[in-house]
Amino acid sequence: MNIFYLVYVEAIHTWSPETISKTGRILKSLKSRKINNTDMNTLLNSKNVLTLIGLVTLIEGLGFYFGAEMVTKGAFPENLLMGGGLMVGILMHQALSFSMLSVAIIILSARSLESSSANKVLNGVGLANLVFLCGGLKHLLTTDVKPPIPALALMAIFALLSFYTANKSEA
Repeated sequence: MNIFYLVYVEAIHTWSPETISKTGRILKSLKSRKINNTDMNTLLNSKNVLTLIGLVTLIEGLGFYFGAEMVTKGAFPENLLMGGGLMVGILMHQALSFSMLSVAIIILSARSLESSSANKVLNGVGLANLVFLCGGLKHLLTTDVKPPIPALALMAIFALLSFYTANKSEA
């Protein structure tokens, strides 16, 4: 089954018709460069942000499992892939994929929490993404291992989005 279909089905089952309608209005407002703050606050609630981050983490986990060889070859220089290096990298990326899938399940399970509890989870998700980002930047800047820049950018975006959503005023 196509993963994008699963994401679409999850979004349809998770978001109410009112939220979907407001999302459409926000997209139209973005086109005309005027965003209603109330619509943005509705879209950036803890349930929607947890859904987005959880689904992307789920997709990343599946990608790390099924694309472990490609990811390993892209991240490590050839000299580190000699001998058993490639197999070690593949197995480690597959192990990482199960961790990511586990985290995705936790994040998606937190969507039904009350707002104050969900916001605590979002702060944790933001902090976890910052820790992961720091580790990725350390490898990028100090070793021959090259984590993909888009993945690092996504971690930064998710951290900021998590902190913003969890700590924004309800006014």
